[in-house]
Amino acid sequence: MLLRWVGCCWLALSVGLGLWSGSGTAVRPELWTGPEPRGVARFQEPASPQDSSPQEPATQSAPKSDGAAVQNTAERQAPIPAGRELPPVRRAKRPLFQARDWDGVYFENLFREGLVGARPQPGSSSPQRGSGAGNAIAGTGATGAKEPANSGSGAGPSPAGTWASVVPGEAIESEIKRLHLQLVQDLTTPIKFKTDYLKVRQSYSLLSMWFAIIFEYDGEVRWKQAAAIVQPACWRAAANARTDGEQAYQYARLRRDELQELIRGGAFGDSEKPIEAVDWSQVVDRVPTMVQLENSLNNLKTLTASKAEFQGSVEDVVQQAAVIAAIGKVLSNETMEGGDDEGYRDLAGEMRGGATTLLEAVKLNDFDSASSAVNRIEQSCNKCHEDWR
Repeated sequence: MLLRWVGCCWLALSVGLGLWSGSGTAVRPELWTGPEPRGVARFQEPASPQDSSPQEPATQSAPKSDGAAVQNTAERQAPIPAGRELPPVRRAKRPLFQARDWDGVYFENLFREGLVGARPQPGSSSPQRGSGAGNAIAGTGATGAKEPANSGSGAGPSPAGTWASVVPGEAIESEIKRLHLQLVQDLTTPIKFKTDYLKVRQSYSLLSMWFAIIFEYDGEVRWKQAAAIVQPACWRAAANARTDGEQAYQYARLRRDELQELIRGGAFGDSEKPIEAVDWSQVVDRVPTMVQLENSLNNLKTLTASKAEFQGSVEDVVQQAAVIAAIGKVLSNETMEGGDDEGYRDLAGEMRGGATTLLEAVKLNDFDSASSAVNRIEQSCNKCHEDWR
């Protein structure tokens, strides 16, 4: 009995030391049912020599999924019963286009509509190309002197009094782009519109004026085909912006986005009926034009404050002078407010004459004449305000 008791104790001690020592001693599974310690290998029965067939590798069980996923998988794999038709495939409808959708996207005549400015003459030196409206006013010849460049179709200078003789096409394009950028800043949220709606009205009023000029323009200018639709749309946006309501904001924002598409080369919307002729009483009010005149005159006085400033800002001087000349011609129209008064038309003509003289001074690079022309513009404005304000 004593020997049997000692043997059992020794066996139990050996098993316990082998289990917890981590030395890798094999442990029979029937002697340990808890978690496997690290480094301890499970005891495996040696394979019998009769079983010589290779064992198939164990496959991992697929992860459990919910009943809906299993059902969907079964439905996808199940064959379609006989006589049952597949559901029709939904496809997008073919878009329908009209002729007006392509207006402004492609040129009908590339040489008539795509090329702007004077055509180069064979054998003549190429003028230095700048930016903005200065291209249509002056080029630099071989002698370095300023030479006038035609802004019409290349057949010669436009007749006096026509739009092409008053304002270059490039100046119109620059103003439209500038006013669009102003709308991008002022038309962001309905809250901002409630504080800046008068600025939006100012921009759309001037855009209406410029597209009316484009409609009547007798030379090469961009967006001539779209002007009949854009002008009444801008006029309505300006009229709506007399108030800061939600509908006025939404309409102004929509027209702004369509104008951006037009500038990029796309088409403008057809929400308004195209005009057949310009009714200048439905184009622009006098107040927006006076605000623009004051801004342009202040800019000109700064740009011509010194000879160095004048020579370094030729293109800006040309742009502001062209704007004043165009507004002077608009205000001289008899259908405009005050246009039926001969004295008022004479003062508007005097202002336009000063702007035309300024443009000629820029061609000749004559600072003294340019400064005198700016003073002439300012005097005509002051005289008009004494009689009409």
